[in-house]
Amino acid sequence: FRQAARSVAITVVERDPHYRLASTPRSVGSIRLQFSNAENILLSQWSSSFMRSGNINNDDGNDSIQFRNGAYLFSATTNTGALQLKRNCDLQTSLGATTEFIDCRNDIVRRFPWLGADKVMAVAVGGEGEGWFDPMLLLSALRQACIDADVAFVKGSVDKFVLGANDNVIGAQVTTSDGAALVSADKAVLACGAFSRSVLTSTFDGDDMAAAAVVPVEPRKRVVFVVESSSPVCVGDFDRDGLPLLFIDGTSGTYVRCESSTGGGTSGTTRFITGVSPPPHLDTPIDTTTGDSDVFDVTERDYAELFEGIIWPALAEKVPVKFDALRVRSSWAGFYEYNTIDQNGIVGNLANHPNLYVATGFSGHGVQQALGVGHALAANILTDGEQWPPALDLTRMSPQRFADRSQWLLEQNVV
Repeated sequence: FRQAARSVAITVVERDPHYRLASTPRSVGSIRLQFSNAENILLSQWSSSFMRSGNINNDDGNDSIQFRNGAYLFSATTNTGALQLKRNCDLQTSLGATTEFIDCRNDIVRRFPWLGADKVMAVAVGGEGEGWFDPMLLLSALRQACIDADVAFVKGSVDKFVLGANDNVIGAQVTTSDGAALVSADKAVLACGAFSRSVLTSTFDGDDMAAAAVVPVEPRKRVVFVVESSSPVCVGDFDRDGLPLLFIDGTSGTYVRCESSTGGGTSGTTRFITGVSPPPHLDTPIDTTTGDSDVFDVTERDYAELFEGIIWPALAEKVPVKFDALRVRSSWAGFYEYNTIDQNGIVGNLANHPNLYVATGFSGHGVQQALGVGHALAANILTDGEQWPPALDLTRMSPQRFADRSQWLLEQNVV
């Protein structure tokens, strides 16, 4: 972004400059290399390396965003799931990841004695490059880096992109506190997360079907629960050779990450964060047209359907000695920018509007890949959509893929 910002004039239009309703601060701030598509693995590798390098604000690295090395532990409970886990692991290691696949029950028990190994057929555990960080600190650092590079920030809401000759974008119609204005542009990037499709619908004169054909994205609510276990457990129980773990249950998709321990022995408590992507019958798009913040409220229904109905039973089954007794201490919610077709990022320009680029639809792994996407898309924009960086070729993530079902890029590892 520094190179791009210093060679061209960039304006960012942001309707929520304090990020009160933004998805990034509401994420759990984790990064992993365990995906089923090469593009996602490479994007996370690039982003993780950049986060840990100290290059965001030329600082000393991890401390600026509180990056903590960790590892994802994916589990499989069926033969089909184990085979998919093995295929994913083979791809990841071929691209330089240090993911380890284990399908021997004795080895699983030895390495992870707290895991109900009789319920698990195989696991894949990550290594270097995975971990978690403070997403708001990352966002703030990136914003400041852009300001330092003379990027202009405008407080306002993009109503739509304005099209000129040959359907090229000539700017954006923006509503600010001073009224409506046209922000002129030679090139434009649609990166509005869960709200991207609605902006494109307005651009296409209210034709939502046309917008959905290239940006099939809608807001999906995701809830994070902060829970405490009174069972004798410590942070060190959840690790891989000293790396703390984020555990993924292969049956329900429930994840859990250990945050802290207090006390010791039988009198201590351990705090975790946990959540799950709801099954299809519970996972419906959210009406965000009102602009009200109550769409983020965690309701009694969320608690009953998600925590009591899915999360707690899954954890109690897979980690019985740790999660037989849990108490919910707090919770929060945010949006996934959910790609309804293949749950994968959409990056590149539109076929009929070649100077309009998109970066959206990451379905839960956008924060961790944002740095890599920004790097790759900047290079693509500077070559008028003709080239990608050699190490980050995102051609297959183009919005043009949705016109041909055989080009869809289904991501198997969506958490």
